[in-house]
Amino acid sequence: MALHYRFFIAGIIFVLIGMLLGIWMGMNDDFTLAPVHAHLNLVGWATMFIYGLYYRAEPAAEAGIWPQIQLWCAIIGLILLAPGIAGHVLQKPFAWLTMPGSLLSLLAMIIFLVVVIRASRRPKMATM
Repeated sequence: MALHYRFFIAGIIFVLIGMLLGIWMGMNDDFTLAPVHAHLNLVGWATMFIYGLYYRAEPAAEAGIWPQIQLWCAIIGLILLAPGIAGHVLQKPFAWLTMPGSLLSLLAMIIFLVVVIRASRRPKMATM
């Protein structure tokens, strides 16, 4: 499966989790986990989908190992970040997950920057 589809699917899964959390919070009139909801929607949905849109627009950028590493850093980062934020909010012992999750998410964005810069330096074919 093409890399951009994997980013799209990850984004959709994360936003569904974020939406379900939002619905649950609304039903219970308890918005304690609003920061988790926000990160699932922003980092999970918006960022993953933007990554996917870029790779779909620049298919040559999908080549190589770095985009694959970026995908896994982004996914694992959010999988750790979301419960880590919940741990902080709820004062639970798994709050430590925030740091590795944040660092992996940051690394995914740094890798994306490198991928975009490298793609911008490739010679482009003339279009008519």
